[in-house]
Order: sequence, then C-alpha cells, then structure tokens
Amino acid sequence: MVVRIATFEPGQVAALQRGLVEQQLFPGLRTVPGYIGIYLCRNPKSDAWISLSIWENEQAAVAGEEAMARGARELLPGTVPRPATVEKYVVEYRDMRAVSFT
Repeated sequence: MVVRIATFEPGQVAALQRGLVEQQLFPGLRTVPGYIGIYLCRNPKSDAWISLSIWENEQAAVAGEEAMARGARELLPGTVPRPATVEKYVVEYRDMRAVSFT
C-alpha cells in the first residue's frame, strides 16, 4: 500500500468548489485501478491543505496522478490547484477501523 501526500499553499485549495470535488474529482479517482481512498485536509489556523490519497501500490499512485492531470487539463485553467510538494510513502504498518464521516 502507498500513501501519496500532496501539500498546497494556504488558500490555494479553498477556491475549489465542493461540487467539483464531489462530482468530478472523487468519481474520477474511483475509476483508477488500485485507488483506495483520499482525504482532503485543511489546517484551520493556516488554511494550508494536504491531499492524502491511498493506493494499492506505486504504479496505481502514478496512474492516479496521470488521471488527475488529464482531468485538470479538461477544466478551465487555474480551476484545479497544483501541489507545492508531493511525496509517496510505502505503508509498513497500519491499524484502522471503519469510520463513517457524515
């Protein structure tokens, strides 16, 4: 399993429309083989954001990046923020329980 963490400058992601995220970003990622899930997280003090996506392996994470880039090119320029940094980590240990967010 691979975790991809992308960081964004403060305020950069705030311009994203909820509909864009829920109706285009999430469904688009769900079509990528090896996609497990994603969290978009905001620091309430600094308004900095991270994207934490989870993939079955490195190849799936790269395919997800390519799919997101293709989708971003189809939208108006500047609609989708570009991350300041991207790092990938191999999950060595994990402990998770099912949680439902509403």
